[in-house]
Amino acid sequence: MTNVMCRALPPDEFTISRQRGELKSVWTLRADPFSGAESEVRILTRATIPDPKTRAKFRRDWSFFSTAIVLIRRRWLGLVKKEDERRSSHEGTAALTRLGNTQDRKAPQCHR
Repeated sequence: MTNVMCRALPPDEFTISRQRGELKSVWTLRADPFSGAESEVRILTRATIPDPKTRAKFRRDWSFFSTAIVLIRRRWLGLVKKEDERRSSHEGTAALTRLGNTQDRKAPQCHR
């Protein structure tokens, strides 16, 4: 398994940094209008990988960890929905969220 180290980068450095052996990824929790007052909540991840060796390591690690990652994302989305339903029942309004597709277990699309 690859020794994974994570570090935050300021936005201006993130856009220019392209070091061999480093994968850069961005994680986004997003809500899009769906219909009327409803929103669809999604978790999006985008990654960029600078070289073939790092790409091969990432794909191997992704194949091993992807099931757990998908389960964690489903849990997070479930908590968002549960909180929306709790607030809605407290305020006497309809729940406003639905969950986006969390079924896709393929490796994230990677761009050079």
